[in-house]
Amino acid sequence: MSKATLLRLHKWCGLSLCILLLLQACTGLLMAHREWLRPLLHSHSRIEPGRPMMPLDQLFAGLQARFPEHRLERLVQNQRDDVALLARFYKAGRRDLIIADVDPATGVVLGSGPLVAYPLQLAERLHVSLLIGTTGSAILVAEGLGLAFMAISGVLIWWPRTARLLRALRIHWRGSTSQVLRDLHVVPGALIAPLLVLSSLTGVLIIADPLTHALVGSFAKVNPEISLDLPPATRPNQPMSWQVAYEQMRARFPDSRLRQIRPLDPQGRTLGVLSVAQNVANPRAHDMALVDRWTGALVVFSDGHALPPGQAALDWIMPLHTGEAYGPLRPLLMTLSGGGLATLTVTGAWMWLRQRARRSMRAAQTVAAASRNG
Repeated sequence: MSKATLLRLHKWCGLSLCILLLLQACTGLLMAHREWLRPLLHSHSRIEPGRPMMPLDQLFAGLQARFPEHRLERLVQNQRDDVALLARFYKAGRRDLIIADVDPATGVVLGSGPLVAYPLQLAERLHVSLLIGTTGSAILVAEGLGLAFMAISGVLIWWPRTARLLRALRIHWRGSTSQVLRDLHVVPGALIAPLLVLSSLTGVLIIADPLTHALVGSFAKVNPEISLDLPPATRPNQPMSWQVAYEQMRARFPDSRLRQIRPLDPQGRTLGVLSVAQNVANPRAHDMALVDRWTGALVVFSDGHALPPGQAALDWIMPLHTGEAYGPLRPLLMTLSGGGLATLTVTGAWMWLRQRARRSMRAAQTVAAASRNG
């Protein structure tokens, strides 16, 4: 394929995806820095660190009284212990979502509102589904594949002779507007292309998780699919308390760091807990389990310290996408990736608009000259 053909494909792919690419770049940047952005955007979410969480039974009862028409879907623990729990509630039979900041030590709701009142949560939902469910996920798979193609094709179009490689990475600030604009598109694109390819392809694998899980599972052992289909049981007069169920889970994984607590069914039979395994190479290795409050059974879905080979490989996809695999370089690399993608999107669209304006001007001049001559 000639470079001219590749350039046309690169251009039209970029133009068709430019709005999506800009949206993904901006929401990805917000998500990459949400740990420090949340207390900045929601100052009421700051709490006194070091205090123990109140018993779950009291916490759940207080939240139910505060939002009587909604069901608690999850509690999310921030990585910083000076930031409140994030609670998510859904209204029974509807998709209304309420988000609240909750002090874990007192159960006090520090602030609440719909999704639009929480920019970081809105960014996350846009980033993973465009707020339109499976249709949005399918669109994002196509967008991710398109971004990978553009990153690779852009490098192939740009690639200079070896002797001119360093010269080709310069931005000619004193050149014409067209040259500066082209340099601002080409140079960052060449530098961050590996990050964009990695980010786009891992994003596709995350969105297509059922297919990815099944594919890897066909040749390497993976964790079984999470299922809430428990054996039939009669509800006891006094089910296990939420706190005892939580402590049973914590006893199974004593060294893990709490991430989420989920009352998993409307009947209140199960409590799910998601925590991050400690002292393992993978920063996203999770311990996942549920406790059946009616029977006392503990069902483990994932043990971060004993992952089967296929699952261990799969569990690296998320930290590679979120940048957690980069360790202390994460803020820098994720800022370069998201900011670079936004820059490429804007400069690419700008170059196309300038070219289109010049063509229109030349066409108008040609028509005017023909009229004068006629």
